[in-house]
Amino acid sequence: MITGSHKSSVNVSTGFSYIEILISFLILSSGVLACGLLIARVQLTQIQVTQTLAAELMADYMRTQLVLHLENSVSVEVGIFYADHRLLEGYRASGFDIDNGNPLGCIVFDSSLWIYSIDIFFPHNRGSPPVTADCDDYSVQAKTSYRVLSVENIGGSGE
Repeated sequence: MITGSHKSSVNVSTGFSYIEILISFLILSSGVLACGLLIARVQLTQIQVTQTLAAELMADYMRTQLVLHLENSVSVEVGIFYADHRLLEGYRASGFDIDNGNPLGCIVFDSSLWIYSIDIFFPHNRGSPPVTADCDDYSVQAKTSYRVLSVENIGGSGE
C-alpha cells in the first residue's frame, strides 16, 4: 500500500484564452463583412441591369415611333428630350426613373450618314442639359439608331 499525499502539479486548461477568442472573432467578423459587401454588390448590379434593360426597351420603343413618324412625314425634334417627348407618347416605363424635370436622352441626326441616333442617359448622370446637342456631356446607358432609307422619309428632321 502506498501512502502519502502526492498531487500532480500539471495545470490543465479548461477553456479558450482571450487571444484565441479575439482572433476567432476577427476572422468571423471579416467573413461577415465580406458577405455583406458581396450582397450589396449583387444588389447594385441587379439595379443597374434592370435600369439598362429598361433603357434598352425605351430606346427600342422610341426607334419604332421614330420610324412611324418618318414614314408619315411627321417632324422629329433632335436634341435633348424629356419624358413629354412625342416619341414617348403611350410609353409605360417600368424600372426606369422618368421625371419631367430631367433629360432622359438625346436624339441626333447625322446628315452625312442619314442616321438618327437615340441615346438614353444613365439616371445618376442627369442634371442640367448639355450646351451641345451631341450628348457628349452624358454617359449613355442605351443607344439605338435608324438609317433613313430615302430623302422622302426624313420628313422634317428639326435641323
